[in-house]
Amino acid sequence: MKEDIILASQAVICQIPSVNDFLQAFSLKLRAQIKESAYQKTKPQLLECEYFFGSEQKYEYSFSIAKDIPYQLNIYEYLCFLSDTLKFTIETWILAAAYLEKVLLKIPLLCSNWRKLVTYSIFNSQKISERNELCTTEFADIIPNIEVVDFILMGFEYQRLIEYNYEVYKEELIEITESTLGYFPSDSYWNWEIDEESLEKVAKNSKEIPQEGQNEVNIYTSETIYCINTV
Repeated sequence: MKEDIILASQAVICQIPSVNDFLQAFSLKLRAQIKESAYQKTKPQLLECEYFFGSEQKYEYSFSIAKDIPYQLNIYEYLCFLSDTLKFTIETWILAAAYLEKVLLKIPLLCSNWRKLVTYSIFNSQKISERNELCTTEFADIIPNIEVVDFILMGFEYQRLIEYNYEVYKEELIEITESTLGYFPSDSYWNWEIDEESLEKVAKNSKEIPQEGQNEVNIYTSETIYCINTV
């Protein structure tokens, strides 16, 4: 019996997640975050975010309408629409979840803004993790009800919310994966490597290039997680 338990545990640890696995778990997590924001008794301090909230009155309205919380299926279907259309890897989705967590330190996830925040998070991550990245106009053309100009302006707000910092650390990726899926695949699946060229690509998107002596920086590519040591 004990051996069976050990083998079952090893099977979970070594399980290789698919994009669909992640999207199902991610949609459940997003709904929980939206629900938590909707039922807060006090309004958090907000930055001015015209393209993610609209007017202050609109924010107060959407904040108080808890009955409009989307079902997990609605969120999952939207994520599947993005996934089926864009064909991004699970690495890109996990990186998008990491960027979204950075944004949610500044603003809450609501019924009225979750689509925009998720959409721009995946747009942001694919610029780093996908070899054939989509430009702003190409991406905006795919997403319904978003004009190119609004999408560009939304980008300025998003960059401000993450404080122009596109770096993602190994600990963040592990935490995001574990909190979403409930487990983290073995290191043999992720295949850690060094890739200085990708680090330069990330640094160009950030205000500050990593300084000598800085801790390890980790980003995704379409094939694997690359571990970059900047020391």
